Amino acid sequence: MVALAAWFTTASPRLSYFGVQIVVAFYLINLQEFRIQTSLAVARDRVVGILLGLFVMWLVFDQLWGTLAGVEMKKTFISNLRCLAQLARQPFPEEKRLAIDHSFSLRETINANFDKVRSLADGVLFEFGSSRQQDLALRSQIRQWQPRLQTLFVTRIALLKYRRRLPGFELPEAVGMAQREFDDRLAGALDRMANRMEGKALEGKESFENALERLEQSVRSCCSEGPQQLITQKLQTFLALSRNIDSLTTSLEKEI
Repeated sequence: MVALAAWFTTASPRLSYFGVQIVVAFYLINLQEFRIQTSLAVARDRVVGILLGLFVMWLVFDQLWGTLAGVEMKKTFISNLRCLAQLARQPFPEEKRLAIDHSFSLRETINANFDKVRSLADGVLFEFGSSRQQDLALRSQIRQWQPRLQTLFVTRIALLKYRRRLPGFELPEAVGMAQREFDDRLAGALDRMANRMEGKALEGKESFENALERLEQSVRSCCSEGPQQLITQKLQTFLALSRNIDSLTTSLEKEI
């Protein structure tokens, strides 16, 4: 019995409490006295008490004030889109230390939201009601979008080194300006996706499509004015990361 309870306790958060209740009921029945418990009245009272507590929790937290996992999953995914838009505009504080602290805070929030969306997506399977089919369809879509959004997040973190001009990642001034424009359009695309999912009117008509064109053009112009081979090698990784972001964002914007 204890092994079965431990198996449930180490499962997902929605099942772990069930395992705790199994082991609590077992111990309260069998370990409250230094003798073998033969009366079923004790077991009955303990089990009825636990079931009553579970019923009250279900009534209060699920029926009266609870929020559907599908609704929370959608809100959390939208929140991540907006946080990624903020990260794309980084760094905006003038003080370098403030920019770094704000960036770390955003990264922690985004990572936590990715985990939360995954957990809530599992919870949708256990919910029933009139919106179940709609929630399941949204769950399927978000599970397809989330890996691409995570890849975009990781790629954006790598590009922050160029945006901050860290040693070894300095960009020519013209390329830096083109990168800021690229990042602003990326942030706008992420905000538009969030607005679409919320059913809001779209702000701004400028699409993210062809956003990479100006960035590549500035790199080509820069290479034509200096030692071409040296500059091309220096910017090769930067362009590869930017192309990856362009591909991911364009595909997400078309689907969301």
